[in-house]
Amino acid sequence: MDPLQVHLALNHFPIIGTILCFVVLLYGLIKSEEAVTRVALVIFVVLAVISIPVHNSGEEAEHDVEEVVGVSEHFLEEHEDMGHWAYWLMLGTGVLALATLLGPRIKINNTKALAMVTLLAAAVTAGTMIYVGSLGGKIRRPDLRGETVEHHEHEHGHDHDTPGHE
Repeated sequence: MDPLQVHLALNHFPIIGTILCFVVLLYGLIKSEEAVTRVALVIFVVLAVISIPVHNSGEEAEHDVEEVVGVSEHFLEEHEDMGHWAYWLMLGTGVLALATLLGPRIKINNTKALAMVTLLAAAVTAGTMIYVGSLGGKIRRPDLRGETVEHHEHEHGHDHDTPGHE
């Protein structure tokens, strides 16, 4: 797989995973369900690890798509800039989650407070991830950028994209 394929295949995991995991962690903390809280924290660590190839492949993929017709250089650059922020926020959330999991072993007394800090970090990370994902969609989708999209029609009045018409 080339870097663009890797980026497109993996980039949804940190976005969707952070949102879902935030909800699971919130539930675990509200209901004082230690097992649920631990599952959410473990998943945050996994999401942080997954964000590494997402970030690295995005850096490489940028060079592959810069010259492609229909690519918005503005949204590509903004996606890259915000992607850096999302990456570091995700890594930070993963480190907080790991510290919370290891708290008793590394002599952290108040792991509940650390879990709350992780929840706050996850909220910021999730919001940033959603924004980065929306910018990524706008790179090649003029309709998402608010631009008018023209459809070319065949001589029979059918759209090129209509199945069965060539």
